[in-house]
Amino acid sequence: MRKNKKSSQIDAELLDSIMGRIEHQKKCKIFKIRIALLGVFSFAIFIALIPALRELQSEILQSGVLQFMSLLLSDSAIIITYWKEFMFSVLESLPIFGTIMVLGLVAILASSVKIIYGDINLIFIPKLKIYV
Repeated sequence: MRKNKKSSQIDAELLDSIMGRIEHQKKCKIFKIRIALLGVFSFAIFIALIPALRELQSEILQSGVLQFMSLLLSDSAIIITYWKEFMFSVLESLPIFGTIMVLGLVAILASSVKIIYGDINLIFIPKLKIYV
């Protein structure tokens, strides 16, 4: 009778272990699919970042921000005296559309890479501690 209790306890532990492993494999499959989809999405965002950077570069060249920055290096005493006017002039000439576009794409790319990194860590740990 004692042997039956022990074997049934071992069977229950084995069943729990097997079911846990099956559940882990299901979650790993979901994470792998999510990694693949986010990888494609991240690549598309990276490719979209190239024309956005070109647009930002052309907006910076057309806006005159570089002339203000060269003034910062050449006549810093005048800028210290009139710093408020200088800052307003720089802010008015900043290329807002290109900057927002590039920063938005970089933020999306960074968050996508963060999710991919987290999923890779979840796949390669022995037991899932965090369920997403």
